Amino acid sequence: MLKNYNKWLIMPNFGQKKDLLVKKLLFLMLLVGFLSCKNEPKVAENRIKEDVTFLADDKLEGRQTGTQGEVLAAGYISKRFEAIGLQPKGTEEFLQSFSFKPKTDPHSEVEFTTNADSTITGNNVIGFMDNNAKTTIVIGAHYDHLGYGGEGSLYR
Repeated sequence: MLKNYNKWLIMPNFGQKKDLLVKKLLFLMLLVGFLSCKNEPKVAENRIKEDVTFLADDKLEGRQTGTQGEVLAAGYISKRFEAIGLQPKGTEEFLQSFSFKPKTDPHSEVEFTTNADSTITGNNVIGFMDNNAKTTIVIGAHYDHLGYGGEGSLYR
């Protein structure tokens, strides 16, 4: 039996068979590696209670537009957008600033402006999920609020 084994080892085309076997194994390993690297969509962890708790916290002082509370809320939302895999679509990462002159007459319209006197600057937070669909659905919501008072506020 050992004699036959030695004959097999010294066969002239054994090197070619060995090379072919190594190539097949290498191809198989690459194929398995490629197939195991699926690009699964990122699923956002449901943290709605934590999100609402942060955004409703008194330390944000009502999130009035242009205040530090609104800036903290925008930063929090930006981080959450990044964590769930949204692409930033604002002019500055997820943020897009806007300025407006608050109305003093309750019957007038709000004037949107760029860096004029007596203006307030706030931020929109914009993220995008590309799921390669034919159409895009836009979901919008206000995260800023009335702060500690002012027109329309129930705070006394």
